Amino acid sequence: MQQLFTITEPFRAGGVSHMAALTVVALVALTMIVLARCHMRRAARAGEWMLAGLLLLESPINIFIAWKMNTLSLANNLPCHFCDLAAVIGAIGLITGNPRACELLYFLGIAGTVQGLLTPALTLDWPHPRFVIFFALHGGVVASALYVVIGRRQIPQSGAVMRAFKVLCVYAICVGVVDYFSGGNYGFLREKPGKASALDYLGPWPWYIASLLGVSLLLFMLLDLPMRLARKFSA
Repeated sequence: MQQLFTITEPFRAGGVSHMAALTVVALVALTMIVLARCHMRRAARAGEWMLAGLLLLESPINIFIAWKMNTLSLANNLPCHFCDLAAVIGAIGLITGNPRACELLYFLGIAGTVQGLLTPALTLDWPHPRFVIFFALHGGVVASALYVVIGRRQIPQSGAVMRAFKVLCVYAICVGVVDYFSGGNYGFLREKPGKASALDYLGPWPWYIASLLGVSLLLFMLLDLPMRLARKFSA
């Protein structure tokens, strides 16, 4: 076990391990959707609880990993990243079926977390625990978001775009305060990730934050387009 924490193989975006992780995420999402669509309720419910447990355990496991690696600090290990918020919302949506939680999961999970899956802010490759927990968190959020909308057919209702955008703005304000007092970079509000990401195209700090909010709103609106059709046909 201890040897896992000393692995230093560098992560390569687009490499074999990256593609394998994305494949696993796709298979988990597809399996959950099929279970729900085929009315295999007991199996689907078990999957919901397992996925929710995975999302809720991410933060304490991440803290444990940081402790084992002697990197534990307020600047790095508070559960304040965007995907931490999406994970909590995802667990609530999976367990309770709350419509507001599910619509937030759809917009925040797809618009924000997918980018993390495609351009991971990772330095260590499989089988390092950081690699595993990163894809478990981000993949779990995306799989959950697809499942609640496609599998359980919980369609975001009218006004969901602005509700999600307001939550995003409140998150940015609160985490900005946390960054200021902790010296951290939660939400990448103080600087861009060290790895290549979509933020590289949104201008310098602090202007990329405003650009990011604008792009997020646009993505929310695009994600709502198929939901408009779904609402129309379900009316």
